[in-house]
Amino acid sequence: MDSSLEKFCRIIQSHTGLLVPDHDRPYLREKLTRRLQATRMGAEELYLALLTADGPATEAEWRSLVLELTTGESYFFRDTGQMRLLQEVIFPELFRVRAQERALRVWSAGCSTGEEPYSLAIMLRSLLPGLGPWQILLKGTDINEYALQKAREGRYSRWAFRGVSDALLERHFIRGQNEWQVEKSIRDGVSYERLNLIKESYPDAGRGLYDLDLIVCRNVFIYFSHTDIARIMAQFAASLRPGGYILTGHAEVQQPVSQLVASGVLPLVARQFPDSVIFQRPVEEEVSKALLRSQKAAAGVDVVRTPEVVRKRAGGVGERGVGSQAAAEVKAPVRAVAATAEKRLQEARLLFDKGQYGESIRCAELVLTLASSVSGEVHLLLARAYANLGEVVQAESCCREALRHRPFTAEPHFVLANLVHDRGDTEQAKALLTKALYLDRNHVPAYLQLAELYQAEGALERAKQMRLGALDVLHGLPLANRLDHYEEWTVKELVEQLERLLGQS
Repeated sequence: MDSSLEKFCRIIQSHTGLLVPDHDRPYLREKLTRRLQATRMGAEELYLALLTADGPATEAEWRSLVLELTTGESYFFRDTGQMRLLQEVIFPELFRVRAQERALRVWSAGCSTGEEPYSLAIMLRSLLPGLGPWQILLKGTDINEYALQKAREGRYSRWAFRGVSDALLERHFIRGQNEWQVEKSIRDGVSYERLNLIKESYPDAGRGLYDLDLIVCRNVFIYFSHTDIARIMAQFAASLRPGGYILTGHAEVQQPVSQLVASGVLPLVARQFPDSVIFQRPVEEEVSKALLRSQKAAAGVDVVRTPEVVRKRAGGVGERGVGSQAAAEVKAPVRAVAATAEKRLQEARLLFDKGQYGESIRCAELVLTLASSVSGEVHLLLARAYANLGEVVQAESCCREALRHRPFTAEPHFVLANLVHDRGDTEQAKALLTKALYLDRNHVPAYLQLAELYQAEGALERAKQMRLGALDVLHGLPLANRLDHYEEWTVKELVEQLERLLGQS
């Protein structure tokens, strides 16, 4: 490992929370080279010193470097299932709960170029008629200043509206020559501000990030470490009103965060809906905190008053106190689901086999949230389901998480090879397929995929050797069997195809 590059990776993670995986480090070197040239610093040591200093020059350079590091891609009404959950369940519930004050506070954290907060604004507008006047705070934040400027302008190409109906497009957007702009009344209802989720603290009254009803933070945590996710989630929880919600991307809040939620360390409850898991700060928490403080004060124990984390334990407010009951209510469904994790995972696999990928993801997520023993298998299933839905960023993230849990298993390497090949990285795909065969010499799909890659390069002899290797394994399998990734053919049919190909070469 290049020691200087490793230093940059550490300082980038410390400042932004962004993890730079090994496969992206060559690209990081290119980006750092561009910034060295732009700043006219001839030595990496000088540039590293600039990044670790204090002052306006350092802050300005971080803003420029962040533009290189973050390239968020989004579109309107992304993830129809989660959008349906918000429109049909969460927002109507919040309208009922907040009916007396007639005010709602929503934060889109990591909003990129604004598609998500504008989608929420359009959704709220469709729900509000007939409810009378409401005060709506809708805030979008991101670390990327360029993305925020695009969000404020609200101009988008046709690609940002894939899946959006023409009627909705005509109703809320103004068409230009090659783009559509969000209508002014919608734009004026959303405010944008730069915020670093890692370096800055919240709740923040100055920004309006307090007593929030909903925090939406999707496709952000896939780039962060578990430690940073836990810290951010704790600050999110402290920024919510009792009864408020946090919506993350599918499978983004993984261990150990789910353990912190399940044990009550994070004052959140995981609520399972058909379309997604969403976290809620329970209303009962305020009663539990007050009772806990009064009992500790009576016992002469110092009370830690941190806004970020409320440390609750079952029985922590007395043998049969309110806190004990609330903690038990949180843990009971967790224990029930954990006890049937294998069964639910099997259900998720069956849904996947039927081509019901969204349902498979939702079923697998419940297992992932509440059980760690099968995490590698669940992440691999999620990776395949997301890949089949075209969600390649999520698929690759889940696949790398599967590799973290199962580094010496061939299948995650094979799935990841297909994902990186789809984005054009043939060399890494070949390396991953080779690793898969090193781990499992009988992995027929890896032989066949390598053969295709070598064939495309003109390396016909190497392609032939790969097909011979696959044929050798297939000859030892029952002829009626079917293989993962090649389910449309029996072993007998695969053997016949390979023998024809080899006869022609």
